[in-house]
Amino acid sequence: MDKLQNRNLPANEVPPKSNPLPSSKPPTIPDYVVVDVETTGLNPNFDDIIEIAGIKFVDGLEVERFHSLVNPRTSLPSKIIDLTGITDKILENAPYVENVLPDFLNFLGENYLVGHNAKFDTDFIESSALRYMAKTLDIAYIDTLKLCRRIFPNYQNYKLSTVANNLKIREKSEHRAMADAIVTAKVFDYLQQNFDLGINDAPPINIQSPTISQNQPKETSFTFHLVNTRSKEIQANIAGCSVGDTVLYHFDQQMGKCIALVGNKKIGCFNAGISPLLQDHPDSSAEILSLEKDDSGKMAVSVRITIPY
Repeated sequence: MDKLQNRNLPANEVPPKSNPLPSSKPPTIPDYVVVDVETTGLNPNFDDIIEIAGIKFVDGLEVERFHSLVNPRTSLPSKIIDLTGITDKILENAPYVENVLPDFLNFLGENYLVGHNAKFDTDFIESSALRYMAKTLDIAYIDTLKLCRRIFPNYQNYKLSTVANNLKIREKSEHRAMADAIVTAKVFDYLQQNFDLGINDAPPINIQSPTISQNQPKETSFTFHLVNTRSKEIQANIAGCSVGDTVLYHFDQQMGKCIALVGNKKIGCFNAGISPLLQDHPDSSAEILSLEKDDSGKMAVSVRITIPY
């Protein structure tokens, strides 16, 4: 992997390499990856990653970067365009998340993920892996936002920009993944150099597929957001559905996906990543978990699938 991996990012948008703050003592956590994601919204079960960036540190020094834009397969809400400056045009030739995450997970390796409000980042990464790749993840993370709340209880707020300003960090938080990862890296370095964070080294990280195993429970459940739901016909079918309705499915060879139905009415599709799992487990059951309007006013469907073992 190249030292700086950028996908679909114009050269003039690549931020300069982050130099760590002067070190006064060896870091408690010498090896870690600082991560930031930008998304289409706030709900990891409905919304999608549109940009992901990581900066890898070994022995406290930056050694490698990862960056990719991500095509979310849907139009961006205007508020996300205004916030990030990312547009549908910028993303139209970007890879899908299932083509980005394998490289990112290899980049992350068995390191702590460090983020500002890190649970937001890990929730989206874990949800995307499950929804699009049928993989379950359990990523160990360190949250600089929680650390700052504990260490600096009198801050007005704990936005990344506020924390950076209070710590006299010159780089700016811009609601772009690499720029925010750089700022977060500076914040974490400052905290490690000046405070005992009470964090142990060598975190666990588990990456596994939901396949049959004697160590797994008798059944397990997953939540998925249906795709291909925006046509007038399907939206009309969804309007007649209720939470708890049984969802049937069958594999469409031409589409390469499992079609979801309530009764005999199509309400969308399961993405190509999860469809093989459903084919392998024809005795699975599914039901509608939630029906919510997205930012464009279209109804979105979340389905819970239970797979017996």
